[in-house]
Amino acid sequence: MSSQETAPTGATKKIGLLKKAVVAVWLQYEKLFHVVFRLRPVGDGKSFNYRIRKYSGPPLELRDAPVLRSGDHIMEIHFENQMLFETGMSSRTPMQIGIKIIREMEKALPDLGKELSTAPNGDKVKALYGVSMIHRGSESLGYQNFDLPKGMFAWMTNIYLRILIRVIHPAGNERVKDHGQSLKPRMLIMPREQMLIWANDDEPRRTIRQMQQR
Repeated sequence: MSSQETAPTGATKKIGLLKKAVVAVWLQYEKLFHVVFRLRPVGDGKSFNYRIRKYSGPPLELRDAPVLRSGDHIMEIHFENQMLFETGMSSRTPMQIGIKIIREMEKALPDLGKELSTAPNGDKVKALYGVSMIHRGSESLGYQNFDLPKGMFAWMTNIYLRILIRVIHPAGNERVKDHGQSLKPRMLIMPREQMLIWANDDEPRRTIRQMQQR
């Protein structure tokens, strides 16, 4: 893969050859990940992908929804690495990355909600599920945030996401050090009912805000 395929034109000048090589490998790894875990695209597939699997964590109390329990079906969302890289290279701080990602997520939510009626086992999905270090503002979209259960998964996720920040941001090492306390991975959960609001409501943000104020 050439450097022009690895990064957008404006970002190529900001990174060295070693980082270009790391990003190229990282993007190739994503293709393998898609095949192994059979990810399905959201919309045009440029920003997000997903898979439906069974939840295996502790019980989670969801707002205005049944408790999410181990064995329940969830729609697990995955960020597209090329989108993350381009977002990081055009942002000065992790906060800016977070704002842009939240905006992309908002654009994707109607498509995710509609996937419930067409995807295999979509009718069984109880909640949308994701893990992210950048989650400020997600509540306004209908997500609830939960700490990752302590253990090997949380430890490995924390390491992976810190490496991710280093890869996607031009000053990644410094950003991880500067924001070490705030960059904490958390589970983002949205109940099925609110996913359907995004799929069917003309003003989903207002409807969700009214639900949260009850």
